Amino acid sequence: MGLRINTNVNSMTALSNLRRNDRAQQQSLERLSTGLRINRASDDPSGLVISEKLRSQISGLKKALENTQNDINLINTAESALQEISDVLTNMRSSVIFAMNTGFATGEQIAAEQDRVNQSLVAIDRIAQGTRFASRGLLNGESDFLVQKTNGGAFDDLAVRSVRLAPGAESQTFKVNVSQLAERATLVTNFGTDSTETITDFNGGNSADFVTLRVRGAKGSEDIQLGNGSTIQDLMNAVNQNSAATGVYAAAFRPISLDSGSAEMVVPGAANGIQMSGPGQDLVFGVQVGNGPIQTIVVNSGAGDDLVDAGELETALVAADPNFQVYSKDGNLHIRNASAGFKFTGAQNVRTFTLTAAQMSSMFLETEGGSGAGFGDTTPIGFDVDGDGVIAAGEQFTFANTGGPSVDTPQDVEALAAAIRGLADLGGNAAVHVDDDGNLVVVDTTGTTLGSVDPGTVGIVNAAADDDVTNAALNGTQNVSSYKTDLPKFGINGEVGIAKDEAVSFINFEVPADFVTPAGELAISVAAVSGGTLDFSITDFNNGGGIDISATDVGGDGFIGLSDIQAALDATINTNDTLGDYDGRTRYQAYFDPAGGLSIVDRFGGTFTVAEDSGGDTDMQSIFGRPSSASTSNYERVALYSTEFGAAQLVSIEDVTAQGSDVTLKNALNGGVQISTTGRDGLGAIAGTSNTTKGLAGAKLEGIGKDVKGNVSGMAFTGHGFHVDFVTSALDVEFDLAENFGLAGEVGQQADASRFGFAVTAAVDGGGALSPLYAGVRLPNGYVEQVEFTVLENLPGGPVGSSGMHFQIRETNSAADNLWLGIRQISTGTLGLQRTPEMPDSLGYPGGSLNTLRTGAGNDLTQNPSNALEIMDNAIDQITGLRSFLGSVSADTLQRNLNSVGVEVENLAGAESYIRDLDFAEETINFTKAQILFQASTSVLSAANSIPQAVLSLLQGV
Repeated sequence: MGLRINTNVNSMTALSNLRRNDRAQQQSLERLSTGLRINRASDDPSGLVISEKLRSQISGLKKALENTQNDINLINTAESALQEISDVLTNMRSSVIFAMNTGFATGEQIAAEQDRVNQSLVAIDRIAQGTRFASRGLLNGESDFLVQKTNGGAFDDLAVRSVRLAPGAESQTFKVNVSQLAERATLVTNFGTDSTETITDFNGGNSADFVTLRVRGAKGSEDIQLGNGSTIQDLMNAVNQNSAATGVYAAAFRPISLDSGSAEMVVPGAANGIQMSGPGQDLVFGVQVGNGPIQTIVVNSGAGDDLVDAGELETALVAADPNFQVYSKDGNLHIRNASAGFKFTGAQNVRTFTLTAAQMSSMFLETEGGSGAGFGDTTPIGFDVDGDGVIAAGEQFTFANTGGPSVDTPQDVEALAAAIRGLADLGGNAAVHVDDDGNLVVVDTTGTTLGSVDPGTVGIVNAAADDDVTNAALNGTQNVSSYKTDLPKFGINGEVGIAKDEAVSFINFEVPADFVTPAGELAISVAAVSGGTLDFSITDFNNGGGIDISATDVGGDGFIGLSDIQAALDATINTNDTLGDYDGRTRYQAYFDPAGGLSIVDRFGGTFTVAEDSGGDTDMQSIFGRPSSASTSNYERVALYSTEFGAAQLVSIEDVTAQGSDVTLKNALNGGVQISTTGRDGLGAIAGTSNTTKGLAGAKLEGIGKDVKGNVSGMAFTGHGFHVDFVTSALDVEFDLAENFGLAGEVGQQADASRFGFAVTAAVDGGGALSPLYAGVRLPNGYVEQVEFTVLENLPGGPVGSSGMHFQIRETNSAADNLWLGIRQISTGTLGLQRTPEMPDSLGYPGGSLNTLRTGAGNDLTQNPSNALEIMDNAIDQITGLRSFLGSVSADTLQRNLNSVGVEVENLAGAESYIRDLDFAEETINFTKAQILFQASTSVLSAANSIPQAVLSLLQGV
């Protein structure tokens, strides 16, 4: 072996190993002292990354556990307050029940219970206002969502319980599309009839017998008995007497037209025309058709008279809209538009120039010398049209008066007006007339010609600089946004809108499903009618005229449709003055929709009959099941309705008359009650071809209600009646659509499509005034508007998150880790509110808020305890529903979250420990090994350092 002193390689090797073993020993000591396998990134870079993420997640989840527990405590606080309110309501309900027992309870006792109710109402409001969690109010509306409703009238109630906004969004709009409206269960009489008409027959024998009809609804059934000579009114009274037990009520109404296709204004006493202040003058006004622009109308009365007659007015209006018709009838002037509603208003954006009556009578006095020319000769007069102070050639005129130096007779005014109107520089855009105060008014209908130089004045001057004609006092032109001076000539001031509604009479026919296309259009096969034509006749009762009509397949597609029937009416009836008063108008109109059937409408409101034609064809019988029908707007229809809406509602009427009874229900062709078999989907008869319905297939008829259906922003829902509970992960909302939603003229209705047959309030002998629903009263699919509501995160400029309550129940900001919850306002003013507006107090419950149970508020225990009970029950349902929702959130969302997050923390902590924590057993082995190696390395280093001593021993001998 070599012996070298300068470089002791063995010692260096030993030292290197000693250092390595020293580091291993230090690392083991560090791990054993900290208990961590990873103390710095160099220990395990990838392990450090995942362990730090797990540590952060675990820390967030632990805080989420605290949040969730606090959220549960908050909800429990709200729920306990609601429990107390529920107890108060229960006690109040017992007071109402006591007050209804008037056979026993005295006035003093009821008054004592009313005192209890009053204090209970105060307690409810106090509890709701005082329930807080820390500084947050829970039941006073502070914890509710901020919601904007585009069409608030479409909702009777709307409560957003939970929502998930899009990331970063400050609001979200939800669109409610209704495809099917809720309906009452309904049976409707087929024909218009008088309420005094008898519906039972006595066949001889025992006059004490009676007809028994079983009426059934959602609440139960009752048998009503009708004796000999009973009328429709008797039937209605019997049904309504048992309404509380059956849930069925009867109503009569007179049909009117929602939109019979025209709008009409009547000017009373103006059959000869509109009276002007003098001949040859202009009538100036504005007209707006539908939603179109306002157009300025100018009508000249003609030089020979002082009237704007029907023909002159019609010519001017037709130029603005070809659907206008003007005619005289019954001493009045009628202005009609066959296609749209219209509005009479002032002429828009015009300029005017006025000469007062005093100015006209004195302006031409000869007060100065000069040429000697006088008024009425050929001296040119100037009308400074543009106001530039220069009389141009087109601004000069001459005219002759009746004598004298002033303009003070109608002839003078007419001559002056005609001369001014004819000025070339006015370009034919001027209307001139005298107003009611005798002032001469010049109207520039374009608003741009008269006084176009700005600033400038306009006036009448001596164009030839002849002092014999004195300058008129100059009046500046005036910009007029709405010129209404002539509107009083129509008997109106300001503006008047004329709606497309007029009372009509009509006859309705059921149309078999075979003659209705999948698209809902009328299509009667030509093979189903005699000779390929649908033949019938119309007889006008007022005039006794009857005319046969033949509807043919004009389009050649093998079917007779609505347009074919209308074409036949237009060709045969609507051009015939002998059938009633035609007056150049479309009188008879055909309408069809799948629910309401085919109707022939008389826009004049007369009494008429539709029957088989004189040729003996049986088309009406074979297609519509009736050979003839008569109708008048004075006759009534009768209907049976369920008191509530929805598929759970039903109306049933059944003839269960004893076999041996000598009193029977009249048959259908002899005035019997003819009733819809399927509510609004068709028509039929409770009476058959015999004198009784006993044993007939049609002896029992039923109508079933419908639930509202639709979607919220594309997500489908089906409600219960008009009530909808819509629950998805993104939105939890509860709402009630208004019961007038989709009704003619009410909320949720688009521009109607020439509908007819809608109900109108009508008082029936001895009965209340009702406005019930009828087969066509609700607009069909495609005519109901989309309504919407918007949930806001906070009010503009307000603190972020001030809408609802934002619960952070997990560790990230993702939608799934957040819960946005709202608690609606609770008060005596918001609880209750159950309304059935179509029913009078005697038949139903008008509803009202809980605070109407206070003394003197309308529903206290002495005035209306029955309605108070309904309000109480609805309030209890509202509180119970809110408690149920909050309880479900607490138990099924928050408590489940508490459990799942707790387990997740355990699992993640275990995973993080496995990655980061030290295995002491294994590390003790490593430490012992490092100790031994360190000691060995020290010994070896000592031996390596001793090798140079051998060199010294060699040198000792030198």
